[in-house]
Amino acid sequence: AVIGGDAFYDAGDQGCSGPAFKEIVAILTELDRGRTLEIRSTGRAGRDGLRAFCRMRGWPIEAEDAGPVGDRILVRKP
Repeated sequence: AVIGGDAFYDAGDQGCSGPAFKEIVAILTELDRGRTLEIRSTGRAGRDGLRAFCRMRGWPIEAEDAGPVGDRILVRKP
């Protein structure tokens, strides 16, 4: 974890869509309240959908970081 997540998921070049989205949601659902999931993705697919889903669920996005080995999104489970 680069930006300090309690858990980490590497979506790789598939981005945050399809099967990766289901896995991300499953991990977030299982996390204890207040814990964070850092998601790494090199693909652009699904990021806007993930952001919208997090807003609808009330899961704040604590940080985002664009880096040379993939973008990172840090989501907190309230």
